[in-house]
Amino acid sequence: MRLLEFKSPFPAWLLSTILTRLTVTSLPMVAIVGISAAGGSYILGGLSSGAYAIGESVGAIFLTPLLSEHKVKLRLMQGCALCAALLVMCGFLALGGMPYLVAIPLLVFLTGAISAPIPGVLRSSISQFSSNPDRAMSLDNVINQSSWVIGPVLGVAMVHGFGTTAGFCLLGAFLAISVITTPKAIAAGYEQSSGATAKPQLTLVIIPVVASAVIMAVTASFDTLVPILLTEWEGTDSRTGWVLAVLAGASVVVSALLGIKSHWKHKERNASAFTFLVVVVLGITGFTYSYPSLIALAAILGIAQAPAMIFRQQIIADKVPQSQQATAFSYLYAAGGIGYSITAGLTPALSKAASPAIASLSVAALCLLVLVGSYLYAKRKAQ
Repeated sequence: MRLLEFKSPFPAWLLSTILTRLTVTSLPMVAIVGISAAGGSYILGGLSSGAYAIGESVGAIFLTPLLSEHKVKLRLMQGCALCAALLVMCGFLALGGMPYLVAIPLLVFLTGAISAPIPGVLRSSISQFSSNPDRAMSLDNVINQSSWVIGPVLGVAMVHGFGTTAGFCLLGAFLAISVITTPKAIAAGYEQSSGATAKPQLTLVIIPVVASAVIMAVTASFDTLVPILLTEWEGTDSRTGWVLAVLAGASVVVSALLGIKSHWKHKERNASAFTFLVVVVLGITGFTYSYPSLIALAAILGIAQAPAMIFRQQIIADKVPQSQQATAFSYLYAAGGIGYSITAGLTPALSKAASPAIASLSVAALCLLVLVGSYLYAKRKAQ
């Protein structure tokens, strides 16, 4: 990808995107591992992680449409500053141990809600200032997938290396830096509607949004099935990281390769095909029988996941007016968080109640049902 194709906001956009994505992907592990290390429990840590995902969804749906293009830079600065302060507060609450730790889920929920519009605005901004939006979406996906590889490892390393308080404060520092960089990442002449006019037409976004939820639901289900299956076969889940690294690595490589081509045809057809393949891979995951087979499925899932997500983003950039793209991308982001949260809990529950095979097949069937429902709904509304 030739960076010269991007105008002056690109360096600030790149730094802001990396810092905010690393915060998003590191925070769940900082909460889970850090709260436990500070005298809490994994249950409380998991509750905090879930609270962040719920907060993201609430903020993306309800706060992003309230942003105005005239004050978007100011609102982003305020959002980053407030979230940085909330994370620092979490760190200092951890010093007190129980019962102060029980307040962290609320603060993390507020952090998720307030910060939720930021990724959508950044994604909309690069779509507007880039001379090639298709490549911009590929680059955005490379950063996103890389963050999901680095973030959880970084979160654990910060807690183990420096402690829970330092872990939360370092994430706060990421957002404090973003206070400076994020306003500079907004395109000149950036278009952003507010209120009712900020909401895109439902028929334009329903399929990409539902597909985003399905893709992330599949990802969460696969992420939880891997340690369950490895423990069942080998008595330990120590090789889980390698499997998930293959998935993320394959997705990053394919995202980069997709960015080489300037424009893609038949995006909707390709997106549907790769989304269907993602669901099929999940459906057979529970029936695998060895570590090499899991590695192979992880590679296939990563290869299919990248174009499924990128083409959905490109469809939004192509069809939705620029003034509504921040809201549309936030819906995409929120849907992914909702899908991930649901199946992250549903998959292990089904595995325990029945078996990993039943869990993977059931979640895949549910995802397929939701996809078909969205297609039928969009088709009926279009008539």
